[in-house]
Amino acid sequence: MKIDLDIDKTYPLDFRKLDQLAQANPLEFRRQAQEVYGRYSRQTRKFHAKLATDDISTLEFFIRWQDSLLPIRRSVAEASASAAFSKSLRKHLVLNESTAQALADKLSFERDHEEVERFLSALYTVEPSPQRQAAQDILTRSVADIEDEMRLHIDYLLMASVAKRRQLTIADPAAGRLKRLIQRGRQKREIKRYVKAQTRRLRGIELRQSEIETKYGGLILRIFNLQLDVVEVLAARQDYDKRLGKLTPTSQKSSTKRLEVFESVTRKIRDSYVAKVVDDEKLASLQQVSKEVDEVLIQVFDMSVEDRNRLMTLLKEYRDLSREKQQINSVLDNQTV
Repeated sequence: MKIDLDIDKTYPLDFRKLDQLAQANPLEFRRQAQEVYGRYSRQTRKFHAKLATDDISTLEFFIRWQDSLLPIRRSVAEASASAAFSKSLRKHLVLNESTAQALADKLSFERDHEEVERFLSALYTVEPSPQRQAAQDILTRSVADIEDEMRLHIDYLLMASVAKRRQLTIADPAAGRLKRLIQRGRQKREIKRYVKAQTRRLRGIELRQSEIETKYGGLILRIFNLQLDVVEVLAARQDYDKRLGKLTPTSQKSSTKRLEVFESVTRKIRDSYVAKVVDDEKLASLQQVSKEVDEVLIQVFDMSVEDRNRLMTLLKEYRDLSREKQQINSVLDNQTV
């Protein structure tokens, strides 16, 4: 029975990353997929297909090569180049340096050949066969070249698997002419539908944001534009209540005292914002910015608990919509497929 590994389970992190990209930005996923498909030429695909049999897939061949054969071949090669191994041969077989090295190279070559044959025989029981010949051919290449081909094959399988899962047509440059034309037509229609849906979603976001902006006299938009931390503002409001509670009843009714407490608990927020946005040291600029912040803070402080909770909910929704809007615009502005 053929061992056909599930690419999503064999390389779960890579698969999950690409799947998230395909879901969030299918246009960028398509661009990356076409780049991989383009590098994975028709000739290379045909050659890799020859490595597969009824018992193993091409991916299984590469994984077994990486896990079982490669470590042994590296170990044999290191032994051949080892001065200690050559020295041992000189000592125990009473050989001169050049003869000992030649023997080390000969032993290394024979041992490497034995492991390659053992590996091939374990995978390909029929001998000779086109599959075994293809495997022999690829094993004569450098480790770096085999690793590159393995990575390319894996990347292709990952892209194809994610595309299938997300029902995305990828125009494959290596496909036949007729198939490529069909794929391009499907891809074009899919992209058109996607752009239309995203444009419609943008209009929905903008409409909902406009509705939110009218709440509480435009307070939410002002908070968003000022980039104030509402959690910090509400914490200051709680501190305000605590400090007022420690005052005498007479002081609690004093407008001056209440304003002093307000100035005290909001000073950190105000100073932090002013320092962040004011470039010059003119008092007029400082006063103007400070006034903008104070107006927002006072409005929040004067809200009921219910309104403050509602404010938090609406502000979170507004920010989430803004992030989604920014993401959609970024996707649509960078269409490359």
